[in-house]
Amino acid sequence: METQKGKNLVIEITAISFLLIFIVVCIYVLINLDSVVNHFVEKPIAVSIKEEIISDWAKDCSQPTPEGKAENIDLSSKTGLKMTNSKIYYEIRGTNESEIIYQFKKCGPHLYDAITYSVINNRYSYDDMSDKICNIQDFAVGVNSVILYPKWDNSRNTDQKLNEKWDKYMVALQIHENKHVDIAEKNAKKVYSYLQTLQENKTCLPSAKYLDNKLKELSEQMEADNQEYDYNTMHGQTQGAIFNASPI
Repeated sequence: METQKGKNLVIEITAISFLLIFIVVCIYVLINLDSVVNHFVEKPIAVSIKEEIISDWAKDCSQPTPEGKAENIDLSSKTGLKMTNSKIYYEIRGTNESEIIYQFKKCGPHLYDAITYSVINNRYSYDDMSDKICNIQDFAVGVNSVILYPKWDNSRNTDQKLNEKWDKYMVALQIHENKHVDIAEKNAKKVYSYLQTLQENKTCLPSAKYLDNKLKELSEQMEADNQEYDYNTMHGQTQGAIFNASPI
């Protein structure tokens, strides 16, 4: 019986000791809480590392960006279908993925990495028959596309894997933008085909304004086709035309 009481006393003393230690620890933490919180607030490791790997060179957005615009083709002395396309570039700097992504977000000219600008124009002549126009002839249709691409200045980079990643990304980006050129040329061919049909069938139309509106309608289909294509491909993301940071 006395032995059991002795055991109970030891247990009680041990429990009280643990309780006292717990209280002392809690008081210490409360006293030093300010310095503990400040340590984590003042030195957010993830943020400081990200900022440190962006060099001043990569933060510089002073490099010029060419104006993206497609001009009408001069059709004054031409007949038939004329299609042209060209490329222009804006500079992207960086020696690592973070710097390249920073440049796209902060220094890029648009919401998207590349943009295709296209314009369709036309010329035709006709015989004015007072109440209608007939004998559509000497017609020409032009389509001009200008593609704005990023061009990476990798002169300070020695990472072969990063070079390979960029090359793969650019191949996918070019595939996406070339489809926009195809869409523009396809719609220009529709405009030309319509004029050709009018000529071959010797079709008369109510007025030149009527014909202009019809040609405008055919040309504007290009924009709807481009929007549908971008929607289906998420602006090229499903084709790999996006430069993301590699998973860790």
